Amino acid sequence: AGKQHRRLSSGLFRYQVDAQRRLIGGAVSNVGNLRAWALKELRLSDDPAALERALASRQFPHHGLTILPFWTGERAPSWPEAKAGTITGLTYATTALDVLQALVESTYHRLAQIADELERQIGSRGLDIVVSGGIRKSPEALQRLANVLGRPLRACTEPEASLRGAAVAVCERMGFRITPLRAGKRYAPNRAAARAYADARVAQIALEKRMETRSP
Repeated sequence: AGKQHRRLSSGLFRYQVDAQRRLIGGAVSNVGNLRAWALKELRLSDDPAALERALASRQFPHHGLTILPFWTGERAPSWPEAKAGTITGLTYATTALDVLQALVESTYHRLAQIADELERQIGSRGLDIVVSGGIRKSPEALQRLANVLGRPLRACTEPEASLRGAAVAVCERMGFRITPLRAGKRYAPNRAAARAYADARVAQIALEKRMETRSP
């Protein structure tokens, strides 16, 4: 615990888990809340299966929208806590489904920036990404996330990952042997989609910088 550690990027945090282990990461606003807002305010279908099919047919960001998903503030990687959400690129042809898709993707772009920061921090590429939470119920969302990240990922097989982590920490201290979780389904990014999303992420970063220069 007394070792010197590389200075963290301002977009990341470090938690001291115990005397031997530290957790480095980043935090974002809840994509589930933003999705719920879109379903309610844009009056989209509340049929999960219908939405899953509709979004699964839209593998690329052809909607032309760039969004800063700061509806409830934001944290990593740039911590713009006081800023409001922004949508650019709206036209008469824009649909409610376009906005939902772009809004979800905008939060994934923030995760992609965090992944980039983590790789710079640890000095290597090739994060082992395991996804937990409600998103693990949606193959469409997991595939889109892999495409936006430009990295493969796996769905966690544990429905309550945080709860299990707390239990594991306690059980380890009590001397119990912990059985590792089995690997979940793997989702590999579509290369063409990943390139399109990388360009969209550049646009999001540029928009955030433009908004920073505006007077309050």
